[in-house]
Amino acid sequence: CGRFGPQGLRCLRRTPEREGEKAGGREGRAGSPPVLRRNREDPGSLGRRPVRRSRAARTAGGDDGRRGGIGTGKDPGPGPFENLFGWDGRRRRTKRLRVACEGEGASREIGRPARGRERPGENEAGGGGGEDDFSFALLDEEGRIRILNGAPSDIGRRKSRRTEEAIGKAKEDGSRVLFDGRWIGPHGIGRFASEILSRLSGAKTLSGPRSLFLSPLDPVWVSWQIAKERPGVYLTPGFNPPAYSKVPFVVTIHDLIHLKVPEERGAMRRLYYEVVVKPALSRAFCVLTVSEFSRREILEWSKLAPFRVRVAQNGVSPEFSPEGSARDPGYPYFLYVGNRKPHKNLEMLLTALSRARLPDPFRLAVGGSPTPEFSARLRRLGLGERVVFLGRMSDRDLPSVYRGARALLFPSVYEGFGLPVLEAMACGTPVLASRIPAVEEVAGEAACLLPPGDPEAWKEAMERLSESPERARELGSRGPERARPDTWEKDSGIVREVLEQALEEGS
Repeated sequence: CGRFGPQGLRCLRRTPEREGEKAGGREGRAGSPPVLRRNREDPGSLGRRPVRRSRAARTAGGDDGRRGGIGTGKDPGPGPFENLFGWDGRRRRTKRLRVACEGEGASREIGRPARGRERPGENEAGGGGGEDDFSFALLDEEGRIRILNGAPSDIGRRKSRRTEEAIGKAKEDGSRVLFDGRWIGPHGIGRFASEILSRLSGAKTLSGPRSLFLSPLDPVWVSWQIAKERPGVYLTPGFNPPAYSKVPFVVTIHDLIHLKVPEERGAMRRLYYEVVVKPALSRAFCVLTVSEFSRREILEWSKLAPFRVRVAQNGVSPEFSPEGSARDPGYPYFLYVGNRKPHKNLEMLLTALSRARLPDPFRLAVGGSPTPEFSARLRRLGLGERVVFLGRMSDRDLPSVYRGARALLFPSVYEGFGLPVLEAMACGTPVLASRIPAVEEVAGEAACLLPPGDPEAWKEAMERLSESPERARELGSRGPERARPDTWEKDSGIVREVLEQALEEGS
């Protein structure tokens, strides 16, 4: 159409004015760009270099047949660069650039025409061709590149076929994925790691000495393992990227607790994140995280482009449902699931429990075993008989513990997701949780959200639920509907999609 699009490039889309050229019976492909069309009015111009003219003269057109104006119906001859590429009158094609005019879409299109043999159905009058000559790369508004091989050239078809075969082989052969299995364990990242790994059929698991795990030498060791195993892509479910990798790698950052919580923040951890983690994120193929809240924090801290960080939320297994056996120890109990780090805010919860007037058989069930320091804290608060320890609970026993509890107590001051909240809601267990961004995102209106620094509010909420089982059942009935869409199958599907894209890039 002749208008200038982005970067001052002239748009070569065919317009009704250009369609009039078809009737002239010119030779060559109908969709070929003007600079490559043969000039029937001056056949002798095909073998010699045309005269250079000013832009005004070229735009105005002329009767000498060498350079037709835009929209004049004249077929231009070879441009000033055709002889440099060996213009010899044959139907040869060079690379060309095609851009959408401003206002006709936000995408820029880069195409390369077909080479070599002509396709069936093309004749000297110029049939066929057109849009089928291109393989397009679209650059969307977020900067992501999309390759569309609708009808590639012979070379493009062979390359596309090889890429598809490599990706198909990678999907069948899980050894193309190297997974850092050292994260598997009885904690949030461990649950994410085990659930994702169980759904990556045949993935090779990276294991190594625990003494190196998360040490300053760990990135170097991981890089050596990648070079030795030569996978198609490396995936770590935690925040330990390689120092160097020739293959695409994917890093998972669940939260920035080591930078945001004062008790978890130290000089060595800040140095590790600034020197190791942040530069690696800019080299990673993709960064995974588990919530939109964590995604916003990672983008703000790392300054990455938004499309570089994908959310793959935690999920729940089918075992976590209202149907099934419920633990009955002979007394009603509130349940706390999690570690005892400062950001879990267990000290505030124990303070609220010591003030609450609960019926005598009520207990607080805590996962894990007591430590001397924790037992001394309970004695100071007068809770020695009101807190029981469940020891290490397996994933198989956890659903029945959830179903038997009067409510789950989750008083954290900072979280990247809050997996116990989702699991308790899936089991139909009422949830008392802190009003913090990640928990609000997970629970919505299906939980009772309280200020994490207000023990009186927690005391009153526990008293209400302990005195009224009906109110507890009404609160718990909202949970399963809220938790149903969040499954590990959905989460692993997002991870597999990212890995396939990384394998495609590596291929």
